[in-house]
Amino acid sequence: MLYVGQPRNIYHRWNSGHHKLPELVMQYGTAIYIRWVLLPLWLLNRAENAAVEFYRPAFNIKTPPLV
Repeated sequence: MLYVGQPRNIYHRWNSGHHKLPELVMQYGTAIYIRWVLLPLWLLNRAENAAVEFYRPAFNIKTPPLV
């Protein structure tokens, strides 16, 4: 797993130019697959936080700002 997110419309999110797409393509080429799970809206934040904590995806790691 490379990235966890919670778009309401996954098709629009990736086809309109996701901010991580250039990094993913640069590192992995165009052979990238998207998998998703349908969840109720009230559960999105909880599920995303749990998935990020469990999988520790490389593209969800935030780098601290340079001072």
